Amino acid sequence: PSATSCMSTQTRRASSSGEGRSAGDTVVGLYRRRSVRLVREWARCMAATIGRERVILLRDPLDLPLGGRLLRALPAARDFSRSDHVNFWNAGLPAIHVTNTANFRNPNYHRRSDTPDTVDYDTLAGIVAATGLLIERLADGDA
Repeated sequence: PSATSCMSTQTRRASSSGEGRSAGDTVVGLYRRRSVRLVREWARCMAATIGRERVILLRDPLDLPLGGRLLRALPAARDFSRSDHVNFWNAGLPAIHVTNTANFRNPNYHRRSDTPDTVDYDTLAGIVAATGLLIERLADGDA
């Protein structure tokens, strides 16, 4: 089995297109158990900026209590641990990885053809606004 088969609902939402959406319009918050409170508050902020239907929370498959150890053998499961957020997780700090999974969908990703005109600036602005709102809520003790 692949990591995506273990999370079929989230995978289906991320790859399907709904009303007025195309595949890849979702924004994923990848987290581990220690970061549940943080990722839930982030999701509320994202829902306020880009809409709840576009936000997916996805627990790192390697962090799952029953299957995590087994999934380490699958290269696809290790794909969730390929960014800077892992250093925070390894230090025991709550952290989330925010992605629109472009590295798996966009043929231009990290190539010469990956130019500014391929960026979804509206979604990027929503993510930045949600991040600012999250920081404000955390600073005020509201989260």
